[in-house]
Amino acid sequence: MGADRFSAHQEARLSEIPTLTIPVMLTQADGSEIHHSSIDFMPAFARMAAERPALLLSRLKDPDAMLVSDIASALPSDVLGKAYDRQVSFPGLHGALVALHDQIGLAGFQEAHRILTDAASLQRGLQEAQACLEQVSTGRWDPSAEGFGMLWSTVSFSNEGYINGGEDLPSEMMSAGHERFTALHPRPRAAFDSPEIAAWNQELKTWCRHEMPPFVFGTNEVVWGGVTPSLIKDYMEAHSLELRIPGTDGSPNTSSAGDDDDMEAFEPITAVDAILESEMDDLFEDAIDRVADTDELYSLVEAWAATGDDAALAAGLSAWNAKQDITTYYMDRTVIVPVYPDVTQEEVIAFCKKEVATLTRQMHATLMSFEVPEDKTASLEASASSRWR
Repeated sequence: MGADRFSAHQEARLSEIPTLTIPVMLTQADGSEIHHSSIDFMPAFARMAAERPALLLSRLKDPDAMLVSDIASALPSDVLGKAYDRQVSFPGLHGALVALHDQIGLAGFQEAHRILTDAASLQRGLQEAQACLEQVSTGRWDPSAEGFGMLWSTVSFSNEGYINGGEDLPSEMMSAGHERFTALHPRPRAAFDSPEIAAWNQELKTWCRHEMPPFVFGTNEVVWGGVTPSLIKDYMEAHSLELRIPGTDGSPNTSSAGDDDDMEAFEPITAVDAILESEMDDLFEDAIDRVADTDELYSLVEAWAATGDDAALAAGLSAWNAKQDITTYYMDRTVIVPVYPDVTQEEVIAFCKKEVATLTRQMHATLMSFEVPEDKTASLEASASSRWR
């Protein structure tokens, strides 16, 4: 949200979000208090107003109803622990909260939460842009995208994601920028092969060349190694399971671990499902659908559970793993790949600097866009004293 979206009259009414800064007093062994720090509780109560407005109104009525959990998000870890142990107090907090509510109303707290949420999103984008600026300034320049199965795009630092590698990076970037461009320049209602559409497509190409990131990051390719005997045994140990192997004389349920009554029996199907789910979670979405011949894996583990034959399990898993063909990619920010042949490293650095400056301005404008709503919730009176008062 830029400052230029407001009229001069509106800008005069806008300001920074009010703060709710209160001293934190640490209680000593002799009962005396010393000043520990000062904390702005506005974000915590703004969030409460947005997510649980009735709770905020109840806290305004009764300071003794206030809980540490109400303000936990605003407290540093050392203060939070002391607060739960009742070793700190927040003198003036409730009175200041009531006074601020009188000033801006419940709607004002909710507006502050909206602004803080928008600013947090911009802050994340800014941090990403700053990181990219450092990385493109020091990273290795690789002008060829052909050696990468996948590449990592920042997509203007707010919507990262993988894109296909290969030679046609400009088309990939156009696909990534299509939605943003269309929002600014709606597609003409004309035939697909009309001059109007041809001109619009050319405008899209030109816009993407100058407004979308002219670079992507490389990736490292990792091939999934499959299921190993150690994964299965680690699963057993983590879940306190044991094999129940039938005895050679036909007697049932002879334990491979000495018949420990505290241990449950190993269930092959459950174990395989859990192991595959854990393994695939580290790869990519729907990777589990790429696993080949899970029925054979079930059979291998069931046979091992019945016999305890480690050598047969290892050989079977080795053959089963050879059938798998699952590859994932991890972003490598040390490698910078230009999207267009004529892109230089200097242009990439300049683009990142521009993004840092733009996001900084947007974040400042957002934080300075608070306006007290005309329709405010009626103020509520404070009541008796407590450690919050």
